[in-house]
Amino acid sequence: MKKIILPIITSIFLLSINNIYSQKVNAESTIEKIGSFIKSYFELNRETIHLQLNKTTFLSDEEIWFKGYVYDRKSKTPFLLTTNIYATLYDEVGKKIEEKLLYANSGNFTGRFELNNNLTSGKYYIQVYTNWMNNFKEDESSIFQIQIINKEEPNLSNYTINPSNINVEFYPEGGNLIAGIANTIGIKVGDCNDMPLPITEIQIVSVNGEKSQKVYLNEFGHGKFELFPGLQTFKSVINFNNEKIETYLPTAFETGISLEANSYTREDEIILKIKTNKKTLNLLQEKPLFIIINQDDKVSFLDVELNKNTLDQTIIFSSKKLRDGVNTITIIDKDLNKFAERQIFKYPENKTKLSFHSYQKTKDTIDVIGKLNSDNTNLSLTILPENSISINQESTIFSSFLLHPYLRKKNYNSNYLFNYTTRESQYDLDLLLLNQKKLKYNWEDIKSLSPKINYEFEYGITLKGTINQVLSNKEKYKIQLFSLKSGINESTEINDKNEFYFKNLVLADSTEMDLTLIEDSGKLLSLKVYPQILNGRSKFNKAFKPEEPCNHYAEKIDIEIPTYKDQTVKLKQVEINEDKKKIFKHQNNIGNNLLKAYKFSDTDNNTNLSLLQFIEEKGFIVINKIVTIEIYSRILTSLNAEGKSKPEIFIDNVEIRNFDILMDMKLDEVEEIYLSTTLTIIPSIRNRTGTIKIYRKKGLERDLNYKRYSVPYIVKNGFSKTENFKPNNYTTTENKGFQNFGIIKWIPSITTRSNSDFNFQIPDLKQKKAKILIEGFSSDGKLISEIKTIDLPQ
Repeated sequence: MKKIILPIITSIFLLSINNIYSQKVNAESTIEKIGSFIKSYFELNRETIHLQLNKTTFLSDEEIWFKGYVYDRKSKTPFLLTTNIYATLYDEVGKKIEEKLLYANSGNFTGRFELNNNLTSGKYYIQVYTNWMNNFKEDESSIFQIQIINKEEPNLSNYTINPSNINVEFYPEGGNLIAGIANTIGIKVGDCNDMPLPITEIQIVSVNGEKSQKVYLNEFGHGKFELFPGLQTFKSVINFNNEKIETYLPTAFETGISLEANSYTREDEIILKIKTNKKTLNLLQEKPLFIIINQDDKVSFLDVELNKNTLDQTIIFSSKKLRDGVNTITIIDKDLNKFAERQIFKYPENKTKLSFHSYQKTKDTIDVIGKLNSDNTNLSLTILPENSISINQESTIFSSFLLHPYLRKKNYNSNYLFNYTTRESQYDLDLLLLNQKKLKYNWEDIKSLSPKINYEFEYGITLKGTINQVLSNKEKYKIQLFSLKSGINESTEINDKNEFYFKNLVLADSTEMDLTLIEDSGKLLSLKVYPQILNGRSKFNKAFKPEEPCNHYAEKIDIEIPTYKDQTVKLKQVEINEDKKKIFKHQNNIGNNLLKAYKFSDTDNNTNLSLLQFIEEKGFIVINKIVTIEIYSRILTSLNAEGKSKPEIFIDNVEIRNFDILMDMKLDEVEEIYLSTTLTIIPSIRNRTGTIKIYRKKGLERDLNYKRYSVPYIVKNGFSKTENFKPNNYTTTENKGFQNFGIIKWIPSITTRSNSDFNFQIPDLKQKKAKILIEGFSSDGKLISEIKTIDLPQ
């Protein structure tokens, strides 16, 4: 008998071993498959952009100034690859007001929007994105809400809540309300745009009135409570302005898994609770479950052990498994079905510390020295009156980089959550993540889709040209691109389609350049070409749609605004060189009385001089390139204020765009010249500086439609020019209007030194205190966002 039983026991034991081994292999295979899906879905780099604005409430005749920061979500450092940033200003209904192309360098860029009194009062939005973001199903752009007050009707809207617009929503933790177990349920109360309301508590009652509990809401309208759903139906009750608002809770599912998470109770540990009922376990048939924790492509796994005797499990693990910011926890079975998901947040450990320790007044300027415990940190600062109501920083650099990229819908009240890291702020942030209608990154997409590169990273802009002439042997020719202002002198080949491309150009909007056809021998030829900028305004494939404004009752409140001195600049009349022996024929022509006048006669000794020599002697830069002529002002103006601009030049009141006609002209052909090295008589969008007006002697006029070798081209939709902040010229800085909406200084860029010190200057506007908002990031990714109120020397 023993001889028979032993083989049977041995067989059972071996079968059990094989089964355990098979389960282990299958589990490892599932884990590997899940990991590969997640890594593939987040394989491509994802940029995130934050804007620090000089204010968030603007008058309609002001300018919006901003500093941009571009962040690499994977490395959590400045995103160095990005150069082309698109910024668009929208009104409250989503109408485009203005768009710009901005140049980013080392993860930093600056820009501005100029407003006007045609803009009505209301909410406006700035959207920033890159062409690369078009590769993703999700909207990876950043939206920043501002307010504009029309200066002709300076008032703010005070809204009275319309009870019909109050929304109450319930969010079972993990995703589903499950019958037969205790469920944690999040609750959110807000208006039709999910903005919080002055409601601090809500009652949860059963329909028959047998059970009741009170739930308290935080200032964002969020709360949570526990419920054991059975056969009873529950509803919430709010009493607001003598009206009762009732909302029914969702019906419980017979099967499912609950996932509860706690990331704020213990210092360095995360507590998870997984619960289910027996009916769910029977359906699972002991199939293994997997807990996945991920942020982008970073993935880790935890084991789940549920059985009929233990319908719940508590898992405690170190917060070191998490990355700074939002982490997603998902429960999945071996068939890759999702049962529950929850987001939790980990605050950064290494926070920066900021202090200001020196203030010195020198004449009309105050020198400030600050210290930050992080060197090589790029900062931007806005300095406002102490009691300013023009700043409501709803998005800090922390929320822009660590929170909002992982939310389907941006939360505009996240500033408080990052100012001070306390148990209360951690709890409120956890409630925010609990009360999400849908997660931004969908598991079904992750396991079935992988983003493809259909839109490239843009590095500068591309100039394409199509040649409209026959070239017998294209290899013998090249196209030369020349722009002195931008420091560009490049050549490129012509392809089989009679096209050429200049790529990766950094060209300011309205930059002037010349295109020339050159033969191998160096000979210049006439060129017929159609040039165009290909990517000056790359479109975003997720249309911006602002929220429909809620139908609340609005009451207008008059407010005091700053007043300004008359900033009109009156042109001083340039003294004309009045030689009583000479009568100036053209000095009464429009604008000529503002210019220096010169008259030439046949008896003058200098008439054998060339016209170009004369122009150079009078203060212009003349460059003779043998086959073409360039003339520039000595005044520096360009994208970075480092280049030179051309003057406006007229011959017999006809403006000339190409200066080659002046190449061999002598003064004996000229009757009068009127010029200024600084003054531009005719307004121009081409950034001209200086004017030269030439009048020739009768009978010596030459044909202005001369044959030109170079083709001039003015860049449209290029990069917006970098401007210096222009302070407002306030009538007074001591009234309520200045305190409400005035600005003391905007400083878009300061970098801390190796000893972590930095310094800046602000104008002395007779203020006792100032409010400083400072943001930025270091080269290794440390973030800073602080508001300090400082005493100013008197």
